[in-house]
Amino acid sequence: MLATILSCPTVEAQRPSFSTAALPQQPGGTNPALSQPQINNFPIPSNFGQPSAFPIQQTPPPTSPPFVNPQTTSPPPNLTFPTFDQSGGQNLQGQPQLGQPIFGQPNQMAPGGYQPQQSWQQDPWTSFTDEFLPKVFEHPRAWTVYIPGGSGNELNINDIGLATTINIPKFLNGPSPLKISPGFIFNFWNGPSTPTFDLPAQAYSSYLAFDHITDPSKRSGLETNFTVGFYSDYKNTSSDGLRFTGKLLGWSRLNEYTVAKFGVEYLDRLDIKLLPAFGLYMNPNPDMKLDLYFPKTKLAHRLPRINNYDAWGYIGAELGGGSWAIDRANGMKDQADVNDVRAFIGIEWMGNAQVTGFLDLGYVFNREIVYRSSTPNLDLSDAMMLRFGFAF
Repeated sequence: MLATILSCPTVEAQRPSFSTAALPQQPGGTNPALSQPQINNFPIPSNFGQPSAFPIQQTPPPTSPPFVNPQTTSPPPNLTFPTFDQSGGQNLQGQPQLGQPIFGQPNQMAPGGYQPQQSWQQDPWTSFTDEFLPKVFEHPRAWTVYIPGGSGNELNINDIGLATTINIPKFLNGPSPLKISPGFIFNFWNGPSTPTFDLPAQAYSSYLAFDHITDPSKRSGLETNFTVGFYSDYKNTSSDGLRFTGKLLGWSRLNEYTVAKFGVEYLDRLDIKLLPAFGLYMNPNPDMKLDLYFPKTKLAHRLPRINNYDAWGYIGAELGGGSWAIDRANGMKDQADVNDVRAFIGIEWMGNAQVTGFLDLGYVFNREIVYRSSTPNLDLSDAMMLRFGFAF
């Protein structure tokens, strides 16, 4: 099973991130600069709440912000906004990009890509609404994931998530901000009904993600994410519910439209602790974005503009699921991983109001429940997946 998972693109599915789709074309028809390396870039396959991405070249900020995908923990790869992280803090990926900026990247500037001018003439309320709130609530987002099932060795999953990003500019005196993204996910389960195997009707995922990328104007640098969370049914409040996840990536520009990424992702699950992470982010032209990255992959292409809506279509794959501390039906304290691989096709869009939305249809396979106790693992039936969300 582990060998199968390691051969597929993956994403920690509890925190959606932004997508790398729908980024506005730069003036003059030039290719938009690649934004900082993404931390959580596709729809909620990986916790649509985390940011990250890096530019390949310095270009003026786009006139309108790039798409933000609520799932992952995160923001689009072409963001050129002044330092904002996507997955955890950027205009969250994600994941997400509604789903990416996954699930856009966060920007230490206001959502429109400009820095509000401070003035002693402004009254406190105007300063609060125009300067403070845009920094504290950068790309608030909401998303849901639905996987039908419930009888036999099937598992019905309905996740509902909320997240936002707080931007701390010029972190460590550098040009990039620290993105802090709090998020909360309601996990509703029905099944399996197979004897000996059980899950509670609901669990909860609360987390705080920190994302940062070194100076994106350099030829190489680091992209980091650290997330601390408590994942439990709130009946089992043991330390098993406390999990630390994250990633450490090095990145290097190979040419004007290609960035190489390499490092590790730490998942802190029962059977999957650490995964290698590597790949290429390519933006060969303004209408195509290729995130050829393990453990999560996404290929996006711009669609014809309809009624002032900028839209992107994409396909991708990722590792879904997570790990929770639970109370079993017999009262025993336990911990359970719900693992799966998700392949999906989707669309994300953004209108003049800077509201980003995404809709995915996917197929979920290699599903299993892994218990910390001596209970054997349970293979689950394959299923379809529907997920959608919005970021503001």
